[in-house]
This record gives sequence, structure tokens and C-alpha cells, in this order.
Amino acid sequence: MSNFQSRYVNVKCNMSRAHVKPEDVAEFVENTWPGTSVLWAVHDEPGKELHFHMVIRFLHPTRWGRLRDFLSELDQHHYSQPARAFTRSVRYLLHLDNPEKHPIPRNSLKVAHVDDSELSMLLGAPRSCILADIRNLGQRGTFSAFDWLVNERGHSPNEVAQVLRCLGTIADWVQKVKSDESILDSADELGIQPEFDTDENPFPDEAPSSEFDFQTCP
Repeated sequence: MSNFQSRYVNVKCNMSRAHVKPEDVAEFVENTWPGTSVLWAVHDEPGKELHFHMVIRFLHPTRWGRLRDFLSELDQHHYSQPARAFTRSVRYLLHLDNPEKHPIPRNSLKVAHVDDSELSMLLGAPRSCILADIRNLGQRGTFSAFDWLVNERGHSPNEVAQVLRCLGTIADWVQKVKSDESILDSADELGIQPEFDTDENPFPDEAPSSEFDFQTCP
């Protein structure tokens, strides 16, 4: 059995060629790793086969080989890969930052173990999500703050770097965000140029699993 480790995982399955439902995958995840956050949306797009995208957030970096084996039994051509940026992956479920793609209705999004306030933040402007998390940085050095925002909160490294450059020192980050909550609703006033990496699809249409560079656990 494959034994990969990560905290965030992206999944894509074709519902037309395989008898697989996202609810079955979410149930397997819950039974295997209780409390894991799961978000998914079925994409019924013109000119494409019916499929679903799913983003999984474990409580901590986890060996998820059992999930990959389960998916392979349902759809041997499925896509499963550690996610590089949790927020971006969640937003892709509705194509929020991909206006060139077919829009996915908001009511298509299904979630488990994600509260409403966090979901609202994730679906809001990406930079505002980062600013909201900065309020909870506490006493962290520059490196550990960046590491926490990227690896624990799952933000895009490019987005985090831009926000932090505009805010200045780590003391400035916390002070500015806490003293002016309106910043959370008007991130553009910081002069941050958007960089969503929209050309890099977190769920590639054609991505043979053998080409992936998974992190193998010892």
C-alpha cells in the first residue's frame, strides 16, 4: 500500500466513467480519520464529462495511502495529489479565481467539519483571508509566521509574501490588522497586486499519478 504524508490533499474523480460519488469518499475519510475537513463540488460543465473535485484537510500531516488505495478501487484514473495551497484549492471548487472557466453554483459546494465563519473567509478575497489570519499570529518571528500562514493555514506562498511585504515588519502586521479591521474588507488599499497563479490548475485535467512526486514516509 502506498504511504504518502501531507496535510492537504486534492482529489478529482470522473463520475461518468466510474461509479464513484463524493459522498462515499467523504464517508470513507470520516470513518478513517474522524474530524477531517472535506470540501467538494460536482462539476457539470459543457463539453466535459461529469466529475467532482474535493479538497481534504487532515488535522495534521497524515499518511493517506489508504485513501489513495480506496480511490483507485473506485476510479483507477482518479487524481490525488498533496495540495500546495489549501485556500486556492478550495476556491477552485467554484472557479472563483478562474473566470475563464465555467462558473460553478455556490450551492454545489458541500462541506464537512468546516464552520461557516471559516468557509466565508475561504470564499472571500484571498488577501483578506491572509489578513484575518495575521490577527492570530501572536509572538512569532518572520520565518515562523510565514511558515504558519503557508503550511498550517494553507495560503499561497506568493500571496503571503506580497501581503507581508506591504505590511512591513511582523509588529506592523499585527498592529495594522488589529487596529483597523476595515483592512479585512479592503485589502486592495494595501496596494497589493493580485497574484493567484490561475494558470496553475490545482486539479490538472490530465495528470497520470505515476508522474507525481509524492513525499514518501520513512
